[in-house]
Amino acid sequence: MNLSIKGISMKKILGKFLIGLLFLLGYMHASQLCDYKVKVSNHSPYVKESVEVIFEAVQKEHSSVMFFDLMIQKSDAFEAYLVEKLEDKKSYHDNKTTYKYILYPLKSEKIELDFDFKVSLASDESIEKFYTGNRDVINPMATKEVHIDVAPTTLEVHALGKAVDLIGDFTLTSEIDKKEVEAFEQVNVRYTVKGQGYIPRIKSVLPQIEGVQQFLERTGKPMDFIKGGKLSFQYALLAKQDFDLPSVKIRCFSPIKKRYYTLSTLVEKIDVSSIEYAVLLDAEDSHPVKTFVKADYLSYLNGVLLFLAGFAVAKISPMLYRRRKVSAQNPLQERIKRAKDEKALLQLLLGTTDPIYKPYITMLEETLYGHKSHTLKSIKDALLKQ
Repeated sequence: MNLSIKGISMKKILGKFLIGLLFLLGYMHASQLCDYKVKVSNHSPYVKESVEVIFEAVQKEHSSVMFFDLMIQKSDAFEAYLVEKLEDKKSYHDNKTTYKYILYPLKSEKIELDFDFKVSLASDESIEKFYTGNRDVINPMATKEVHIDVAPTTLEVHALGKAVDLIGDFTLTSEIDKKEVEAFEQVNVRYTVKGQGYIPRIKSVLPQIEGVQQFLERTGKPMDFIKGGKLSFQYALLAKQDFDLPSVKIRCFSPIKKRYYTLSTLVEKIDVSSIEYAVLLDAEDSHPVKTFVKADYLSYLNGVLLFLAGFAVAKISPMLYRRRKVSAQNPLQERIKRAKDEKALLQLLLGTTDPIYKPYITMLEETLYGHKSHTLKSIKDALLKQ
């Protein structure tokens, strides 16, 4: 029994020693910590062909908690998008993580994919403190990072033989609400592109039509085409005469079928009826059949007057409210205004306790007892400015 306990303790000590050694080295070959493998769906794709890159990492050293982090280093030779990350933890110290990227090569040349792969290691103690929220822990989780060297993956990218608009497998449909309209009546046409492939960069599908005004609303997320998406082009068309809705053509290439193809719609004839201008315009010699009758316009006049009255009330009411508010906040000022003579004003101020009125009390006493002469108006004006 004691031998078993000692064996477990020795295993933990050796495990901690191994982790400490790796931290000191800062770099170690993958075989010491984990196994990994890279799968590429196609090593010789066409330009902008979808390439699936799967990176799988499996924990090999089981004395610590392990986390994986992978990125494909950016390059102007391709576009790469992480579409899925799966973690499969069979046990606390057994982590398996799978990364799935979709990559589109942009140049017809030999390109290399460089991987930035690192492993983060954490002890059971740091994980426990992280989840229990121990306030003595300074870092959210004490981990150490080890960068793993991954050999680059090479792709031989082939050029296309023709210029195309889309690369992948797509369909095109069109809908039109009506083919017979009156002049300047709106015709609604919708074109929908569906499929999977390189992200569409198309801004418009319908060419300009002479004599026709176009208004476009574009809906859908181009990024969805990585897995399978839909993009709609909704046009509102206005014209005063007949016109032909031309065929929409989108040139495509299918890397899977290795063939070029064109998505197209039919030409549609739109019949536009001219407007009867005689109905819209009065004859030159037409005259009013009814003279001006005041009673016919009284209701409109009353409406205008009510509007003006409401406007005046809206403007005047706030002013009256402000005046009432000031008076309510300063009742003493109203009493000062109503004081008939110096004696009445002196009695009013003597009843206050605010020292601000002492100079005015002195002025009133000087006036009443003949020492100095101050007019009642000047004293009131000075008081009301306080």
